[in-house]
Amino acid sequence: MSSEEQRLATANTGQTSTATMQGALFTPRPARRRGETVLTPEAPTFLLKEDFANIHAFTALSDCAVLDVLMPPYGDEAERDCHYFEEIAAEGEATGLGTRLLRSIAPPASLDIRRGEYCGPIVQPDDVAALKRRWPR
Repeated sequence: MSSEEQRLATANTGQTSTATMQGALFTPRPARRRGETVLTPEAPTFLLKEDFANIHAFTALSDCAVLDVLMPPYGDEAERDCHYFEEIAAEGEATGLGTRLLRSIAPPASLDIRRGEYCGPIVQPDDVAALKRRWPR
């Protein structure tokens, strides 16, 4: 393993608008788990869209940093607030891939969102197609 590896897990909620989340704090909602992959420093830049893999979690396997570019950015003035979720064990649900219940929770006190100009690699819509091939519906 590289000294800078991390695990990325993704899911879809079917919810695409922050407006649909308003007042929904702590209300469980279904999400379909899409898969999990290990990213290394050589991993390409890719795009998670609002209708595919729109919920994601990073787990460090070693010392590393994550740059999660959000476009448009989160912010109160744009009514695009950031949401955190915890998984709720659903009765009768099998472990592994499948539908899970997620409940919105308060963000951690350590959350630090900063604005800046993105000057990284160009992100192409084709990147989503590659991700969908890895984690089919």
